[in-house]
Amino acid sequence: MKYIHVVSIIILVAFSSCKKETPLPLEGKNNFNIDNALQSLKKEQKLLIYFNAYSCINCRRIEETVLKNKKVRRLISENYSWVVLYVDDKQKIQNPENRRDLLGNIITTTGQLNVDHQTQLSGTGTQPTFAIINADGDLEKQIFHTTDIKEFIEILEEKQK
Repeated sequence: MKYIHVVSIIILVAFSSCKKETPLPLEGKNNFNIDNALQSLKKEQKLLIYFNAYSCINCRRIEETVLKNKKVRRLISENYSWVVLYVDDKQKIQNPENRRDLLGNIITTTGQLNVDHQTQLSGTGTQPTFAIINADGDLEKQIFHTTDIKEFIEILEEKQK
């Protein structure tokens, strides 16, 4: 009987010490500053912004399929600075009187600020959208709603060549 317990404990310890896959963080950034993000990029690294929404069903589908793929996670973590921006975040921002969108409206929430980032960078307001930005702040590529893991990987790898 002791033998069975010892074997069980050894198996349990062996499995618990296995390297666990770390999921991509999906929490949003508040008062995101693209200039600061670009300055913090490592050599040859690009910024990958995931424009997301709490109310976006297609975003959840991508998170459950594409963003859980091991190769996708590895490519992102090794080659990109990853940022998630929620366009429907209701958190109030500081000093809203100093921020205006393209139409001149005062930006009062983090979500409005993120919408402004998205429209200025990509010219679109749809979610999910992934924007690949180079160190100069230029949009290199966009990935729109796709659950095709192969297509997503090809786009991520294309930017590293």
